[in-house]
Amino acid sequence: SDTSVELLPCPLCHAPAPQYAPPYKDKKHYFQCARCTLRFLRPDQRLTPEEEIARYKLHQTTVEDAGYKKFVTPLLECIQREVPLTHRGLDYGAGHQPVLAEHVRALGYNLTLYDPFFHPRDIEHEAYDFVVSCEVIEHFYDPATEFEKLRKLVRPGGLLIVQTHIIEPRTEFTNWYYRREPTHVVFYHPETFQWIAQNKGFASAGVQGRVAWLRAPGEFIPQVTAPGVSTSADSANEIASSVSAEQMAGAKATDSSTSELVADAAGKSAVGISSDMAGNVSPAACDSECAASATPAEAGGSPSKKGRWEAPA
Repeated sequence: SDTSVELLPCPLCHAPAPQYAPPYKDKKHYFQCARCTLRFLRPDQRLTPEEEIARYKLHQTTVEDAGYKKFVTPLLECIQREVPLTHRGLDYGAGHQPVLAEHVRALGYNLTLYDPFFHPRDIEHEAYDFVVSCEVIEHFYDPATEFEKLRKLVRPGGLLIVQTHIIEPRTEFTNWYYRREPTHVVFYHPETFQWIAQNKGFASAGVQGRVAWLRAPGEFIPQVTAPGVSTSADSANEIASSVSAEQMAGAKATDSSTSELVADAAGKSAVGISSDMAGNVSPAACDSECAASATPAEAGGSPSKKGRWEAPA
């Protein structure tokens, strides 16, 4: 009998990765990399870009959605804790209704939008004091290239702050609602971020709950906003016009699905709304089927198991 093991190159570190488990009932095949610990869907089972965009537009959320605000509270608190108000940021994967950006701007930050589908622009030669990416990185078809791009976008001493549902020892992957969202193709362990820091040019990495951060090496030097760079007021107008245009077109934004999560290291918990930023970078959300089948442990888990770690690369 054939006892050969199928191996596929890991999309993050390119090491050969064996299949994680036999195919599930939905016939999805997942592979687990031993080098960087990334778990990923077999590439031929990914959606096409057209299918992705169509799915993203099925979902909706608004800035008035209190549940979504609670869901992103850990991310907002990390920004407030680590990033001075004078720093200029980028929302990487903002989506067609950039609700996260509205919340960040409401805190007083200057935030620029980028999304390859809904806010395309040339950012190849730009750099920011911080880059935020909420529920985006699980949609990366080519995470190796994406994290290289993200590193170049962060100025020396700056931060990349991301939010995603990170795999933990207690995660029941077979029935995990996060796995069943068809736009989710890569999944991270806490150790994956340490590998990224060591191999993609970051100085250190940390994880707390669903939020991870990677710090660029070097000393941060304050930068005066150059002429032509949007101010916070200009950014607010940018968001308003974007949302208005989408509403006029009848487009819908990110859907939300109920989840329980840990808000911060102090043990403050919150019941929130799970919103996924999709495309290889654009926003989408777990659909109602995923949300309905998510257990409290899957969706957020116990505070005692949601520890914080930080280590140099």
